[in-house]
Amino acid sequence: MRRGDDGARSRQSDPGTHGAPRHGPLCRDGSAGASCHQDGKQFRNPPRDVGHRTLCPTAIRGGARLVAQGFTQIEGVNYYDTYAPVAKLASFRTILAIAARLDLELHQIDIKGAYLNGELTPQEVIYMRQPPGFAYPNSTGQVFQLIKTIYGLKQSGRRWYQKFTDICEKHLRLTRCSVDQSVFYRREGDFIIVIAVHVDDCTIAASNMSLVEEVKRVLGEHVEVSDLGESHWLLGIEIRRDREAHTISLL
Repeated sequence: MRRGDDGARSRQSDPGTHGAPRHGPLCRDGSAGASCHQDGKQFRNPPRDVGHRTLCPTAIRGGARLVAQGFTQIEGVNYYDTYAPVAKLASFRTILAIAARLDLELHQIDIKGAYLNGELTPQEVIYMRQPPGFAYPNSTGQVFQLIKTIYGLKQSGRRWYQKFTDICEKHLRLTRCSVDQSVFYRREGDFIIVIAVHVDDCTIAASNMSLVEEVKRVLGEHVEVSDLGESHWLLGIEIRRDREAHTISLL
């Protein structure tokens, strides 16, 4: 997180209403009618910041998580799109049918802290108050400027989807499905890879284990991945497979 003046500035081009520039050191807290100085420039009336809260440890498997109070964000000012990658149930059923028919390997992975991987655009300048007990040294009355998304921000799902799409298209050479844009695939001769993503859960269907391992390795180079092995559950639905009979049942 970068640090900035006390407020999440709007996207207007008037420098008189902007907070601190995206790059640079901390500037002082500015309330109504006050001003702060940064790199020789003066910025009056910095808008307010986005607050935060801390989830209880049991909510995230033994650790606390800092989340933003996204309900204080203003649509069209602090965020625009809020789309998160959610593949349709019909797409999952189709992938399972193809996997059963072609005897594809079927594995699952989980992306740890998916929403922490998104990157804010230069137009999304958001400030957040420092968490209690973790204040930056000599920074009383000052706030952080976010450069990556965190849980609670309205646009976190959208930015994570863009990050995942970038990895799939540029590094795995996958094509995004035109019918369901949370499904990605690649076909080369008799070999095929299909990935369906539901926020942070990914189902991988591939012709052989080397392709499955390639997907896991490449994703692991960019985000933290938990390998769940062969698929036995899908969105709370149990998967039972009989490879000899070429059948997959959802229970």
